[in-house]
Amino acid sequence: MLRRETLLFWSALLVLGQAPPQGGARAPAPRVKHDTSYVAVQSPPPTINVAAPSQAPAVVLGILGLVLVGFQVWIMLRQTTIMAKQTALDEQQAAWRRDEAIGTFYRMAFDLGEEFRKANVSSFDLILANYDAHPRQVLRQASAVFAPLGNTFVMAANQAGMRLDEYFLAVERYNKPFRQEVKRQGDASLENQSEYNTVQSFRGIVGGDLDLANGQIPAELRWKYSNGRDYTFRAMCSLPAPMRDTHE
Repeated sequence: MLRRETLLFWSALLVLGQAPPQGGARAPAPRVKHDTSYVAVQSPPPTINVAAPSQAPAVVLGILGLVLVGFQVWIMLRQTTIMAKQTALDEQQAAWRRDEAIGTFYRMAFDLGEEFRKANVSSFDLILANYDAHPRQVLRQASAVFAPLGNTFVMAANQAGMRLDEYFLAVERYNKPFRQEVKRQGDASLENQSEYNTVQSFRGIVGGDLDLANGQIPAELRWKYSNGRDYTFRAMCSLPAPMRDTHE
C-alpha cells in the first residue's frame, strides 16, 4: 500500500514538472522564415546642434555698401553740377563770340562806307582808294570771322567780299589812265566813263550784300539808327543821289 502511494507521488511530481508555468513569461515562439527579404529599420541620425554665426560681419558689410553707394551718388551729383557749369560757360562763350562777330561786322561795314566815300568824285578825277583797306581784309576771312553768326550769314559776307574785290579791280582799271599821267581832255573817253559807272555800280551791290547779311542777325541783336530802323548799307555805300543825278 505504501509503495503504491509512493509511485503516485512521484508521477504527480513528473506531471507538474512538465506542465507550463501559470502567469509567467512564455518561451519565445520560433521565428517563421518567409520568402520576402528582411529589411532592418534604421534609427534616425543623431541631431547636431550648431550655434548661429555672428551677424556682425554682415552688418559691417551692409554699412560699407551704403557708404559706397552714398559716395557714388555724391560723385554723380558733383559731375552733374560740373557739367551744368561747363555747359553754361560754353553758352556764355558762344554768346561772346557771337556778339564779337556782330560788332566786327558793323565796324567793318561803317569802315567800308568811309572807303567808298573816296569814290565820291567826278569821272574826271582820280579815286584815292586803299586797296588794302581793313574791310577788305576782314571779308577775305569771312568764313572764320563770322562763323558764330551761321552759315547763311557767312555766305552773304563771302559774296560781299567777292563783290568788293571786283570793286577794287574796277577802281584800278579806272585809275590806270591817271597813273600813266595821260592828260585828260575836257570830254572823258567813253571807255573810262564806263569804268567809272562800273565802280559806282559795285558800291551799291556790295552795300546790298551787306544788307542781306544784316538780315540774318536776330532783330534784337542788330545795331540800328536812333529811331529804331535797321541800317541801310546800300544807301550808305552808294554814290550820293545828287552826284548820281549829275552823271546820269
